[in-house]
Formats: sequence, C-alpha cells, structure tokens
Amino acid sequence: MRRSKLFVVVTLIMGMVAVACSSTKTTTSPSQSTSASSSSSAAAIQPASSITGDGSTFAQPLYNKWGTDFNAAQHIQVNYTGTGSSQGIKDIAAKTVDFAGTDAPYSAPATQTATILNVPTALGAVAVIYNLPGVATLNLSAQTLADIFQGKLAAWNNAEIKADNPGVTLPNTPITVVHRSDGSGTTYIFTTFLSTVSTDFKSKIGAGTGPTWPTTAQFKAGAKSAGVDAVVKSTAGGIGYVELTYAQQTKTQVAKIQNGDKTAYVAPTVSTTAAAAADFDFSPLTPTNLVFNLLNAPGKDAYPIAGPTYALVYQQQSDGPKGAAVVNFLNYGLTTGQASEAALYYVALPAALQTKCLAALKTVVFNGQPLLAG
Repeated sequence: MRRSKLFVVVTLIMGMVAVACSSTKTTTSPSQSTSASSSSSAAAIQPASSITGDGSTFAQPLYNKWGTDFNAAQHIQVNYTGTGSSQGIKDIAAKTVDFAGTDAPYSAPATQTATILNVPTALGAVAVIYNLPGVATLNLSAQTLADIFQGKLAAWNNAEIKADNPGVTLPNTPITVVHRSDGSGTTYIFTTFLSTVSTDFKSKIGAGTGPTWPTTAQFKAGAKSAGVDAVVKSTAGGIGYVELTYAQQTKTQVAKIQNGDKTAYVAPTVSTTAAAAADFDFSPLTPTNLVFNLLNAPGKDAYPIAGPTYALVYQQQSDGPKGAAVVNFLNYGLTTGQASEAALYYVALPAALQTKCLAALKTVVFNGQPLLAG
C-alpha cells in the first residue's frame, strides 16, 4: 500500500516537471525573443510630426506641392525654403536642416566621413528668358548664347543674333545680361551647358553655382529665380535664365535654343525636357551614385539645357523620427508625387531611374535599421 502511494506521488511530480519544461521551451525560444525585440525596435521609430529643408529654388514649387499633399495624407508637416542650392548644401552639411535640395550634385570633401546621398527627384529645364518688345519669337544657338553671357554682344541687332533669326527685325536695344546673385544650382546647370559648348566661356567664366560674372553695366543680378525673372521682366533688352516653372508662372518670353544635333531650335517644355532623357542609359547608376548629366542630349526634339534636381539626405541618420519622416516624404515624392510634376513643368523620373532612387532610400538607416519599410 505504501509503495503504491509512493508511485503515485512520483508520477505526479514527474508530470509537473514535464509541463514546466514544455512551458519554458515555448516562451523563451531565442529566435522568437530576437524577433519580438526587432519588431519592438522597428515600431519604436515613429516619424516626426514635422521636418525642415532648404536649398534649390529650381525645385521649390515641386517640394512645396509635395509637402502640402504629403501633410494631408500622412499628417507630417514639411517646411521647405528656397534659399539656393549652395545654401542648401551648407545647411545639410551643418545638419541645420533635415534634408536639402540642389541642382548641383553634392560632392563630399575628403575630410567628411558621413555619406550624403544625391537622390534625383525630378527632371527640369532651365529656360532662357528675355524682354524684347516686338520680338515674339527668338532663336539662339548655343554659341550665340555663350557670347551673350560673356558680354561679347552689345545690342540685339548684332549680326550673330540676326544669323540665328533670319527674317526677324531685331532692334538695336542694348543687351542687359541678368544672372543669379546667390549660389545657385540653376546657375550650375546653365553655366555647365555654356562651358560645354564654348571654350571661351569655360575659360573666362566657367561652370559653377556662383561663377565670377563681369561687372560692367551690361550685367545685372537678381536674387534667386524669382529675382532674375523680375529684373528681366522690368528691363527692356534683358536676358536671363530661370527654371521653366518661373517663366511659365510670370508669362515671361522664352527663347528657343539650338539642340545638341544643331538641327532645330527647341523651346523648353515638359515634352522636350523628357526627350532629353529619352535615350539616356541609367543602368550604370547605383544607389550611392545617382549623379548624371543631360546637357546637349541628342535628338531633334531634345531641349539642350535640362537636368535633374536632387534631394540630399544622410545615409546614416542621427535622429530616428526625423529620418523616418524624411524618407517617408521622399518616398511619397518618388511615387505618388511624380503625378504632380508635369503640371508644374517638371518631368517625372523615367521608370529605370525611379527604381534606383527608391533603392537608395532603402539604404537610409538609423542605428543600422532601415527607415523605409518594404
């Protein structure tokens, strides 16, 4: 009888131990614990309620539109100020903004260790605007344009300009050249184009965001794209350069520029800007090197002064919520926001380039964790 009772007690104890062991294995699996920890970490990085950016005036109308629509969709406010590409680069380097816009690609100094990505967000055209009463259509070859912006041509009835415009009566109105007074990505695209087509322009003025322009009375300066547009519009005989959106908004006259093939004079439009990228090979580009040049692209309908505008973002973010908000905003712009581009006279990214830009966003991390889902 005593042996029987002892057997029952031992059996009960062994059963309890088995249940306990089974329970322990179920709740402390290393793989499940790691998974839960990862999920908890990912969920902890919620986007900030607002972000700031500045830089390119070229891209300002687009980023303001994206910001309004993005805020309505995801309740994250985007405050973007058009300060010029040079200022945007300075501010992102100093980390006083969460992202920056530039039309001149960012190149890191040798001493910088943090990676800043150049992420193309749109293609756009630099329009050559002019104010010449009585001249509704103006054609300019690339060489003529380069000579004008060096100050070589004093009046609008110069023989070189007349050769581009047979049958057009050109006045003897003095030419006033208007350029940007601030560091500008629009200036970078424009002067890179002129340096490409004219060795004289390249050696005397050169390409850059803020080249040294002549200081004669023939030259005037305007702050930002809106300032250049305003000076040209108020100056008979004025000629300048702005992003196409500004020319369209203010109804300033726009010149046709001879294409890279020298077969036609082409006006800047959404379709002619798209034509400049139609045959471009984007395959060599990588997520960490998305810089390219569309100037003087071949094709009868290709506008020759076209290029990308870039958003600058740190690949390694130091603030998780801010970083998450930035990548969500740019992801919105690179997907849903592309539908807004044509109405603002930009060109949506070709599919092959869009894919590479989205891949670049997926490399943006905080503490090693990607900030863009998927």
